[in-house]
Amino acid sequence: MYRTSTQHLLTLDILFEWLTILWKVFKPHKYAATVVFLWGLLTTMQAVTQTWAGMMACRFFLGAIECGFGPGLPLYLSFFYPRHEVGLRIGLFLAGSAAANAYGGILAYGLSHITSGIAPWRLLFILEGVPTCLLAIVVRFCLPESPGKCRFLNEEERKVAVTRAQRQPHDFEFHGLNVRQLFSAFKDYKSIISNSISNADCRLHDLINVLWM
Repeated sequence: MYRTSTQHLLTLDILFEWLTILWKVFKPHKYAATVVFLWGLLTTMQAVTQTWAGMMACRFFLGAIECGFGPGLPLYLSFFYPRHEVGLRIGLFLAGSAAANAYGGILAYGLSHITSGIAPWRLLFILEGVPTCLLAIVVRFCLPESPGKCRFLNEEERKVAVTRAQRQPHDFEFHGLNVRQLFSAFKDYKSIISNSISNADCRLHDLINVLWM
């Protein structure tokens, strides 16, 4: 069942990557909070599934939501950091995946030794989903839309943040989806080559993991 659900999620990763553009269609703090909450809710719902169909339904929507969140983080970070600085922040975000794999295994091992009326694998989904839903509430009210709207900065600090963001080309404020910019990405050979290599590597890695199970 796990292998099938992983294959299902891999397929969705390919089909729903376009959801990244929703970061520009909706306000970033509202969109991120909604996606994070839905991810936590669907993760938690996996704990109460009783059938294969129920698990597949959860995995379907979970995969679609993940596609609309992760790939958009570099876009969001580019609102705040110049091009020569954003790479480090993206790297730290991606490093979180490795860290999650590291402590996730330890957490799963610990839960497998808990004696309760709830199966350990169901407990794992609950412990992953419920805190995520709570964090989404914090995201809704604390995540800034742009450097000039960071409420945790004072006026002088916001001016500095905007000045830093202005060192890079294109948008550093939220103005909705710019269709011309969207299609310009398809004309940039550097964008096409780098994304093709990245996606091919990720898909090959996922496929090997699926076949190895």
